[in-house]
Amino acid sequence: MKKASACIFVFLFSLASVFAQNYQIPKIPLGVSKNESVPSVVEGKVIYAQTDAKKALKSSMDLPEELADGVMVISFESEYYYLGQKRKAVYQMVYSNIKPDKKFLKASEKKPVDVKEKEILGTAAGDVTLVIRCRNLDEHLSLSAKSLPIQYNSFWYFGLESMMPNVMKFLLFQPIESKTTSIPVPGGDSESLESIASAASKTFISYPAMPVKIKTVMKSQPVPMHKAQSFEEQTVYQQKLSGMTIEGTVQFDGVTMHFFFPEQFEGYFREEYKSGDPIWLFGYILYAFNGEVYLFGRDFSLNDPDEKVNATQNYIITMNRQLRNQRNSELKAQGVDPEAGDYVDMTQKIPSGGYATYERFFVKDGQTGKFKENTANTAVNYFDKKGRLVAHMYYYDNSDMIRHTTTYKYDSKDRPIEVCHYDSKMYQDNGWKVDPKRSRLFIKDVTVYKDTKNGTDAVTTKYRYSYSPRVEHPDGQTIKKFNSKGVLVRIENISEESPDSIDITEYDDFGNVTYVKYTVEKPTEMSYEYVYDGDKIIQGTANDLMKGEVTKWTCEYDEKGLLTKKIYPDYTYTYRYNNDGKLVESISTNTKTGVTWHREVFRYDKKTGIMLLHIEESDYGSWSMTRFWYTELEKDGWEKDLDPYRLAEELPE
Repeated sequence: MKKASACIFVFLFSLASVFAQNYQIPKIPLGVSKNESVPSVVEGKVIYAQTDAKKALKSSMDLPEELADGVMVISFESEYYYLGQKRKAVYQMVYSNIKPDKKFLKASEKKPVDVKEKEILGTAAGDVTLVIRCRNLDEHLSLSAKSLPIQYNSFWYFGLESMMPNVMKFLLFQPIESKTTSIPVPGGDSESLESIASAASKTFISYPAMPVKIKTVMKSQPVPMHKAQSFEEQTVYQQKLSGMTIEGTVQFDGVTMHFFFPEQFEGYFREEYKSGDPIWLFGYILYAFNGEVYLFGRDFSLNDPDEKVNATQNYIITMNRQLRNQRNSELKAQGVDPEAGDYVDMTQKIPSGGYATYERFFVKDGQTGKFKENTANTAVNYFDKKGRLVAHMYYYDNSDMIRHTTTYKYDSKDRPIEVCHYDSKMYQDNGWKVDPKRSRLFIKDVTVYKDTKNGTDAVTTKYRYSYSPRVEHPDGQTIKKFNSKGVLVRIENISEESPDSIDITEYDDFGNVTYVKYTVEKPTEMSYEYVYDGDKIIQGTANDLMKGEVTKWTCEYDEKGLLTKKIYPDYTYTYRYNNDGKLVESISTNTKTGVTWHREVFRYDKKTGIMLLHIEESDYGSWSMTRFWYTELEKDGWEKDLDPYRLAEELPE
């Protein structure tokens, strides 16, 4: 533990010495003079170009003032490995002080203009600068950073260290777990260490450089590099291994691997590495000979760089918070409120003729067996006289103070047209307090309905908000298509960052899902087929189009046509209803053993039909939980210690 703590301390100390402690966007000069041509340093898509700084600041690009004068934004993609998985990232390269070529001036996120690396973008209007930005604190960019990344509104800004050849980029090397791990070959099929070594058992095979990372043990220190044993090996030495003088040999899952390093690494290994200890080696596979694999050694580490990511990100966040607070303090000292104009009063009232409900949440204590109320999840709902939800609020822990408010608006057909989310200002006054009169909007969804030949399209545009200053950012769209009978037949979710990647869900005329394709997050593609009796499903089939798996299930109904059972090969779901056709119990069991692993109970108010009680029991063998939600119809007079099973007996089904 002492050794690990020391490593973290040394690592954080090195971060402090690397990151300049100033609150400035880490842009770098491109090195072109005024009126000279400006080349693109990446291949991607131009999504914005503007010469007028005022227009740029008012645009949806969310640009800092120091970058807005003569600006061009290029979206480009990259890949890296983190926690054993390949990650795809979308970055933006921001040029400033540039006169864009005319063909780029109409570029937008919806209609981008393709650009090649080294293609001329325009001419320099002054000292052209570059900076990379993305919406999240990217793992690869964070670990590669040598200057402090800065958060401005909804973007993180990074220097160009991740593109510099002399900077070690640990997350670009594919982690190899075993000799059978698939390794993509540039311009070809995939290989593995096993297949590479086997193919070269009696011959020499060269490969395009393939970056890999292994965790291994070196039984001895590197030795002088062996002399070339063939003409082919001598050629690789001259063309790709010039400057390499030492060689470290390891056994990895039965495969012999040789890493070549420059002369200075002999001292690094001798000073830092103790033979027999774990080590992470990074290198490029170049060739295989006599059943062994040879690599250009790029670097080594005594700790997995993946484990350094969280420490790096936490340090970056901490430094940004400290520097931002320092800046705000300086502004306040000058009589300037950095948050002025950001707040609105979101105090809510029950609409005339409407009503309110109060949702309480309880969790069973596994040790005492008693139910404990989670007061941080007490919610309030206000409804208008039509029964439409107009406001949803959460109390701050064990108080009457509202910490979060969501408001809803509708059109004349009672269709939702606007949903807004607000957070209340938190402040210290003998403990933490919140003030709904000082709330800030952070998410808004606006829906527009368009009549079509086949029905109606509901187009919802999502917005996010950042502050200091307040800026509105488009955040994607959801398009719901309804047929002429008002049945939902298709949903399209369009990401703002990847507009070409669309998540799709399709439905049949009965409103049941027939096709799903997700590309933005976890890739999924499914199709569904049904056998109907009237409008009731009696058999369903789910086809996983990516895995090639098929799952079938059957459905049963009561005399009223209500679904009572859904039977899958592994699980069975049983449903029970009251005389009004409302669900009062749902049970999930293992089809083969009959063991119940999930059960839900529901009770309703007879007069209003409002759900008053929802009990949820889960038991997965190694883990179990029981919780319930209870809805109060009055604000005062609440009973403190509630038992859900007593309530289930007292409330009629």
